[in-house]
Amino acid sequence: MKIFSICCVRGENDIVGETLKAALDWSDRIFVFDNGSTDGTWETLQDLAKCYPKIELVGHDDRTFTDELRGEIFEARRYVASPGDWWCRLDADEFFIDDPAQFLRNVPQSYGFVLSATMNFYFTDADLKSYEENPCRVARPSRARAVQILSEQLERAAFRSPSE
Repeated sequence: MKIFSICCVRGENDIVGETLKAALDWSDRIFVFDNGSTDGTWETLQDLAKCYPKIELVGHDDRTFTDELRGEIFEARRYVASPGDWWCRLDADEFFIDDPAQFLRNVPQSYGFVLSATMNFYFTDADLKSYEENPCRVARPSRARAVQILSEQLERAAFRSPSE
């Protein structure tokens, strides 16, 4: 089983390097398309692709993003996949709490897709105050805390009546 990721980026220079490096731990190849970045993202992507052969730059232009763009990349690169492989839609600012490869190994072969649950973390006024007091210490929730928060949200959702 292999995992192939498709990542479309625009103006993500501040985070795309960290995201792609994290995805290298579980993704066998990452196909990246830059649609119009002007903040140095394309140059960062070129540097990353030189250092990490699993990152493949598949294009760079200024067209407006649509989901069809991912479809075009999939169609152009689908020949690399075999039955039993997975495709991942990787956002340029997305990190996975769990190891997708480990998770997908436990999915029955008869399944054609899996759903995800996502958590959004926002930089709050309290975070700004903390950052201004000590810029070297940016608080991030631990993996355990993130899993706890997600579990609590899923539990609340599971026991919510349809009228809520």
